[in-house]
Amino acid sequence: MTKPALSTRTSPLYTVSQAARLAGTTPQTARRWLLGYRVAGHSMQPVFSRDAEQPLLSFLDLIELVVAVRFRRGAPGKPMPLERVRSAHHFMRGVLRIDHPFASTRLRSEGGHILHDFETADPAPRTLAVDLHGNYVLPNLVTEQLEAMDFASEDGLAVRWFPAGKAVPIVVAPGLGTGLPVVQGTNLRVSVIKARFDSGVKIEDLADDFDLDSATVQAALRAA
Repeated sequence: MTKPALSTRTSPLYTVSQAARLAGTTPQTARRWLLGYRVAGHSMQPVFSRDAEQPLLSFLDLIELVVAVRFRRGAPGKPMPLERVRSAHHFMRGVLRIDHPFASTRLRSEGGHILHDFETADPAPRTLAVDLHGNYVLPNLVTEQLEAMDFASEDGLAVRWFPAGKAVPIVVAPGLGTGLPVVQGTNLRVSVIKARFDSGVKIEDLADDFDLDSATVQAALRAA
């Protein structure tokens, strides 16, 4: 399988609603992450610069949103404040000198210690890095998602994401199904399989029609 070029991975592709659904969050949360917000007595700067009210996200933007959502959920106790995740992202971007630190394999290899440095400089009640006897690691939810991604050797940025893990043959990648989940090794969107299933076609017949095994059809239906 060829690796998408960086320009493909940074091209506008997803609406806020599409990205939020794929990342497992609400459009409101995704919009705050992308555009920032300002209410009485509180505000947050955007992580990504966008001019339109309904911006289109790139594949790398989507991956960063996925990771940001897992950072929020991976904090012990209450969810990590969105502003805290934004500040950590800004810190990592400065340390690593890349625009998409949450979509980089270096987050997996160096992220725990970088985020520990961030929290040493700017302490808060809930932490983004987990202390395992002096070895600082990422929360399990973040690590699981990073392990479900493939990264390009030339730039270390994500090229593919397997939303249910690499054991499940459903993949998200630019250039395949316009960036929406497809069956691995094909350009067949899971949404097409779901639409056929909802119309009354049985799983066995779908498997025959698309030359897939029943387990793959069932995985596509779960992903959809």
